[in-house]
Amino acid sequence: MADKPKGSAKNQLPPLNAFWSVTMYDGKTQLLIKNPINRYLINSPMLPNLKKSDNGSLTIYLQNE
Repeated sequence: MADKPKGSAKNQLPPLNAFWSVTMYDGKTQLLIKNPINRYLINSPMLPNLKKSDNGSLTIYLQNE
């Protein structure tokens, strides 16, 4: 998968009217993908604690490496 950042403008996170979550599984084994930071999901309650860039924007990368 090519690096495809999904971003937001400063202090302009998408409006959330519902819970959302992204979890990455191995397509063959159906197990969670092992990774060096042991993070297996990102969800809407985590947004306030995620690291923002210097200008206050947030970018989430979905990538293979």
